[in-house]
Amino acid sequence: MHLRLGKAGPVESKLPGGRGWKLVHRLFATALTLLLMLISARLGGEPVPATQPPAPTTPAAPPAVPAEYAKMYQSLSAALDWWQQTLDRQPPVSNAQSIFGAHVLAANGNRGAQLLQPMTLPMVDLTLDRLKQLGVGGVTISISFPLLNEDQPQSADYLRFYETVGEHVRARGLYFTVEQHIAFSDTPFSTVKFDYRQLPFADFITAFHHMARLIIEHVKPDALTLLSEPDTFVKLTGYQQARDPAGAARMIERVGQGLDRSHTKIGAGCGAWLRNAPEFDRAFAAGPVDYLSLHIYPIGPGVFTLCQQIADIARAAGKPVILDEAWLSKTEART
Repeated sequence: MHLRLGKAGPVESKLPGGRGWKLVHRLFATALTLLLMLISARLGGEPVPATQPPAPTTPAAPPAVPAEYAKMYQSLSAALDWWQQTLDRQPPVSNAQSIFGAHVLAANGNRGAQLLQPMTLPMVDLTLDRLKQLGVGGVTISISFPLLNEDQPQSADYLRFYETVGEHVRARGLYFTVEQHIAFSDTPFSTVKFDYRQLPFADFITAFHHMARLIIEHVKPDALTLLSEPDTFVKLTGYQQARDPAGAARMIERVGQGLDRSHTKIGAGCGAWLRNAPEFDRAFAAGPVDYLSLHIYPIGPGVFTLCQQIADIARAAGKPVILDEAWLSKTEART
């Protein structure tokens, strides 16, 4: 997953540099030398002198793609090549800056009660440290509704957990975004249980606004995405009010009304698989959001074309894009 910040231009993806792997190599070489010296001393011999690392060699050719994946590989490779050629024809965007980031899956709200287990916070810290070593500049965490609602079991414990996570992210100097998601209730992807049929939409707006306020005041992210997949939201909740662009924009306006934005930007957006995603983003960009959110997968010329349209909408509105989620879904590219 990558965070895409700065003035919105052609959306791009890039892996972090090799500094993290070089550091791992140096640490491994140092540890091996110390181990050999210790073994030699225990055996009564002379310490083993440190050796110079071997001269770099030409990387071996990548292995052949297994036959059963050859068609998928060719499809994905052709889609990426097509997008690269398209981007190369775009004029450069001045003053555009990117922060490359990743999701901290150990803190994903869909894990429910697992978040409160003793090993979860150490897992989060380990993830943050390794991402920092790899040169990642930002992280995203999904906090699921209704975990922080006061009428939910252990809501105070969940709030303290995420408050601590926020402190640990900021201590490492990472850009911090939160996706305020709906829990994937009654699916294999979440242990959280919630029946939206028992919660009228007006009451949901009130509860969702309250959750956003708690996140801003206690977790203190740099950016808070209130809605990133309107189609998924409607499927999970049954709230038809967000099915069309105008309704989704009104929902975000109501949820965001009165929130303190002194240190947290508010955003909304769509997944690039949604054919009318540009219509949603135009509605969001015309409202009070500070940025547009974007999810990219699966890849393909149609998806890439939508991404470029969304980037153009954001640029015209003078707002940046945060690419909350993007990954090379292992399915054949869509047209």
